[in-house]
Amino acid sequence: MYGDDSYSIGIAGSPNLSVSSLVARVRRNIREFDPEYFTDEELLGFINEAHQKVYDELCMFYDGWFKQSTTISLVAGQIEYDLPTDFKRLLKVILQKSGGTLLNRPIKLRYIPYQQYEDFNQVYTTLDTLSYYLAGTKIGVLPKPKTAVTDALKIEYIPVPSDLTLSGNHNLPLDYARLVVHLATFYALSAEDEQAGNKWWTIYQEDLLNMRHDLSTRDESDTEYMRYDIFGD
Repeated sequence: MYGDDSYSIGIAGSPNLSVSSLVARVRRNIREFDPEYFTDEELLGFINEAHQKVYDELCMFYDGWFKQSTTISLVAGQIEYDLPTDFKRLLKVILQKSGGTLLNRPIKLRYIPYQQYEDFNQVYTTLDTLSYYLAGTKIGVLPKPKTAVTDALKIEYIPVPSDLTLSGNHNLPLDYARLVVHLATFYALSAEDEQAGNKWWTIYQEDLLNMRHDLSTRDESDTEYMRYDIFGD
């Protein structure tokens, strides 16, 4: 294996790495070329580019790492509602009774293309007819909620990843940090010499393949395998 793989040091007493640690590791990986050529801010740019790509890659294999949920109260006669401001991709829409108690059988809404909106724009009579569509920053519920509705929608979604900052409290889990560092090293070296970064691209691909395997075979009861909320401030 190329490079330094001593990721277990991280932050004392924590299985995470800080953003400043990531910058230092990328700089160390490019030391054989010119470690002073890039400023910390420039290396952070490569790290954020890598962070976005790794995030998208892993979401395809296990979205449970990153998913968030929110509840939207339905209003009689109102079809469309605002999606969360950090919305990236929808995972699931479930009907709830007000107060958060699920129905005797959870009702998972059926997705319909926005183009079919007019076919469903009517007052619903049964729960099984409920559908939803997406339109820009809105989610629409069809048919239209009836008078005195007390239902709500529970939405599970993938949020847009925030950029990492040197001053922010962003601690990355070790396995995730390893992918980000290796890919950011590739980006930094390739900015100067495309061939120089090739070995780091190979390392990244190997690590990503191993991560995909881990995600496909992980124990679903291991809810703390990794959580998105340890990324944020």
